[in-house]
Amino acid sequence: MVYNESGESGMEENNKNSSLIFEEYKLYTEQKDRFTERTFLINRFYMVLLLAMIAAIFLLKDIFIADTFSVLIIFALAGMVISILWWINIDTYNVLIKTKLSKVIEEIEKQLPVQPFKMEYSAVQESKKDKNEFMFTDVQKLFASFIFFVYLMMFIVGVLQMIIR
Repeated sequence: MVYNESGESGMEENNKNSSLIFEEYKLYTEQKDRFTERTFLINRFYMVLLLAMIAAIFLLKDIFIADTFSVLIIFALAGMVISILWWINIDTYNVLIKTKLSKVIEEIEKQLPVQPFKMEYSAVQESKKDKNEFMFTDVQKLFASFIFFVYLMMFIVGVLQMIIR
C-alpha cells in the first residue's frame, strides 16, 4: 500500500477529498437555497410597497402640494422608479443564481457520482423546448413591468389634471 507524507494511504486521502468535495457541495446548495429564499423576500417587499403606494394614491389623489404638484404625480414617479429598481433586482438575482452559484455547483458535481442540479436543469430545458412556458423570473419581470405601466398611467393622469386645472 502507498502512503503519503502524513502516513495516510491513497484510499484514505481519496475518501477525505471526496468528503471535502461533498461538504463544499452541500454548502453551495444551501447558499443557493438561501439566496433563492432571499429573492422571494425581496420580491414580496417590492410588491407590498408598490401595492401600498397604489392604495395611498387612491386615498390622496386629489391633494395638491404647493398648489401645483399633485400627490398623484409624486407617488407615480416614485412608483415608476421603484418598479424599475425591482425589475433590475430580479434580473440581477437571476444572473447571480445562474452564473455564480449554479456554475460552481455544476463544477463540484463533476467530481461527484451523481449530478442532480445538472439533471434538473436538463429536464427543465427539455420541457421548455416543447412548450411555451414562462419561468418564475419571467412572471416576476412581467408583473414589475405591469406595475410600472400602471404608475406611468397614473403619472399621465396627474399631469393631465395639472394642465386642465
